[in-house]
Amino acid sequence: MTEREQQILSWIQQNPMISQQELADLAGITRSGVAAHISNLIRKGYLRGKGYIVTPPSYVTVIGGISMDVLGIACGDLMDYTSNAAKVRYALGGVGRNIAVALERMN
Repeated sequence: MTEREQQILSWIQQNPMISQQELADLAGITRSGVAAHISNLIRKGYLRGKGYIVTPPSYVTVIGGISMDVLGIACGDLMDYTSNAAKVRYALGGVGRNIAVALERMN
């Protein structure tokens, strides 16, 4: 989407009943120029035809288990009653997480 199309879409979202002439006056371009931008927004799926119905963003909700495995490994011999240097590794997992990752890859 171009910057001008973003600007026009923003004005339409603020006032869905705005006319092409009002948009042209706001943008400082001709009404036919606005019509071309609106046509592009419809073709790209940001607007749904006449009346400037704005297409809502789509999303998916995943319900399922998500887990985080945490593994700490000491860098040397353990010393009692003090802090010990260690490396920590973690891994994300679970069916819910795996499904969410797969859906994102499909996008």
